[in-house]
Amino acid sequence: MMEKFTYTAKNGKKISLPRFDNIPFGVIRKLRKESETEQFFGLIEGVCTAKDLSVIDTMSQAEVRTVMTAWQRESGVELGESSAS
Repeated sequence: MMEKFTYTAKNGKKISLPRFDNIPFGVIRKLRKESETEQFFGLIEGVCTAKDLSVIDTMSQAEVRTVMTAWQRESGVELGESSAS
């Protein structure tokens, strides 16, 4: 079974996201030439269920940053840095 990252929002609802190494390659490939902002939204929309998106849509920007930081940390990656950095 694919490992998931689970986050409980401040409103008590949970979201579940795949670990970064389990994100389908096609999602990443399609976003590779997009701006950083479009990559962020495309990634979220590409891996979230409609239920998870509805929970995320109720979060503040600060809480979404918290989710992204925790998701990256649990997945063992840091976005925005190439392996050559």
